[in-house]
Amino acid sequence: MKITRIESVYLHVSDLDRAARFYEEVLGLQRGDSTESAVGFRLGDDRLGILHSDTQSETGGAGPLVFLHVANVEGAVQELREAGVAIVGSVSVMDDLDGSLIRVATFQDPDGNTLHLVERGEGVADS
Repeated sequence: MKITRIESVYLHVSDLDRAARFYEEVLGLQRGDSTESAVGFRLGDDRLGILHSDTQSETGGAGPLVFLHVANVEGAVQELREAGVAIVGSVSVMDDLDGSLIRVATFQDPDGNTLHLVERGEGVADS
């Protein structure tokens, strides 16, 4: 498995509008795609996102959500399993903030930090 880059990092925020203003006005980040519960900011090829959350994340904590880009999620999942890493849930296809489809797999590191593998591209829609 080869991780090619950090796809995106999402931070949990209690007030989406206030946080969006902070990242735009104070930090000077360029606002990108958004939904009712999330706002993305582009930093070159990278993305920092904020996600409205009044409780802990569904994956077990209020820490950041880290997405790592790979060329093939299914192949990467197989490699992780062979290394004894448990995959959380199943590989899923979902809409990204920009409307494109992404394939995502979730796993945890030895300390319980949740990480997500992401695959983009035309082949994602075929599964």
